[in-house]
Amino acid sequence: MRKHPWLTLTIAIIGLVALFYFGLDWLMERRWRNYEQDAHGRRVKLLLTDYATPPIPDDRNFAALPMMRAAFASAANPFTLPLRPNTKSTPVTVNGQQTAFNLAALPPSLGDPIRGERIDWTQWRKYFEDVGFLKDETDDPAKDVLRALDHYAPPLQEWEQWGSRPECRFPLDFTQGITLSMSHLSLFQGAAKILGLRLRAHLATGNPEAAFADFEDSFQGYRALKDEPSLISGLVRISILALVVNEVGGGLQEHQWPDAILQRITAELATVRTFADYRFALNSERGAMNVTFDSWIKASVRERRRIAAASLPYPGSPPAFVFEWLPRSVFRANQLQQNFFTDELVNQIDADNLAIDPDRATPSSPLLITGTVEQSYYFLCRESASVTERIRSRYMTMQTRLDETRLACALERFYLAHGTYPGSLTELVPAFIAEIPPDVYARAPYLYQPVGKSSFRLYGVGENRKDDGGHIDPKKSESRQLDAVWLFAPPEAK
Repeated sequence: MRKHPWLTLTIAIIGLVALFYFGLDWLMERRWRNYEQDAHGRRVKLLLTDYATPPIPDDRNFAALPMMRAAFASAANPFTLPLRPNTKSTPVTVNGQQTAFNLAALPPSLGDPIRGERIDWTQWRKYFEDVGFLKDETDDPAKDVLRALDHYAPPLQEWEQWGSRPECRFPLDFTQGITLSMSHLSLFQGAAKILGLRLRAHLATGNPEAAFADFEDSFQGYRALKDEPSLISGLVRISILALVVNEVGGGLQEHQWPDAILQRITAELATVRTFADYRFALNSERGAMNVTFDSWIKASVRERRRIAAASLPYPGSPPAFVFEWLPRSVFRANQLQQNFFTDELVNQIDADNLAIDPDRATPSSPLLITGTVEQSYYFLCRESASVTERIRSRYMTMQTRLDETRLACALERFYLAHGTYPGSLTELVPAFIAEIPPDVYARAPYLYQPVGKSSFRLYGVGENRKDDGGHIDPKKSESRQLDAVWLFAPPEAK
């Protein structure tokens, strides 16, 4: 030591750094194990693999349908049901003849209730002619659209087997964490759009029974994914649900649903448990994140380099080479922070009483971290937290849509019985609805005003929790309206 003081000092510094490095790893690992023990005591499932369910016999498994298997057969080219064909090489058969797709054709809209626009069946007929699904026209464009949709008849007939296949389990490898492939979800989204269009066409041609069958088939997309863990599956479920309620609303706007079918629709929508779904999605996404954190911790430098190349840089994240050599303690610290935050979000939910308290504090939110050094330290969980924060409002919006759809069905039934709309929502109880659901933001009844004898205004206060009159700004999207307005009220008589 006396002969080589600088060498000794260097060795000492390296030793202290190593001691600090491994000591911090030990400390964070101990904190994680303590949290793990506490979470298990609360019966929290911490890993996505904890959500794995036993195999289901093929004859009872909706996911065992041939087209569902085809969705997993090729990662590069999974089977889907697009309204817009996406490859020139894919032929279609119309009246026994094969033809190519016209890729220049874009599907028309299903209407824009913000601007008061209805479905234009003539445009849809022209679209299906352009893509080769329709060769001739009649004087009824809605019937022509139904003929064009026969192109999807084989897979939709498969889909209709859900009645004899009450369970659904896809071959998912939950050990992959957030990198889990979910190729089947595109199939579900495509089917929901096609069934929604067919539903509206059946209503336009005066066949509400066939339209209700399409409603049930569309709703199957929501049912089938109910036990599938992951946030992305949850979001696809509510996107399907949003399509379903919009198609129901379009029929209500045109007075196309009879009373008996409205009762069946209302009963089906009453089975939805939006906030229980939200809680399940949060907890299962936690499981996916934990699997991923564990894989990062166990990964070699080479494996981390591959992960970094695929997922970095995030805003505020360190360079990729730093990620490769990060101590295990950094991953564990981010993992703990994410789990604390998830616990706080779950505690905001009262699924039994259909309520969320968005004002309940979430002090562990990584988004509250302000220091530059701390933001860099928690860069992994900050990214996921920014997404998770926005998800809550999507589920609250979905619950609002469901509540308003059920109320609108009850209002339509009242209208069919009395030729006018009620003076207040209380007149709907109990003949047309068991109880008036509360606004998820105000925790008070939704706001309602009859507009003459032929229309009404129905809305919730929205995220600002302020009554802004229920007016619609046609220049803003639905999510940017001040109030959560029911957009499908029938037009006011002139």
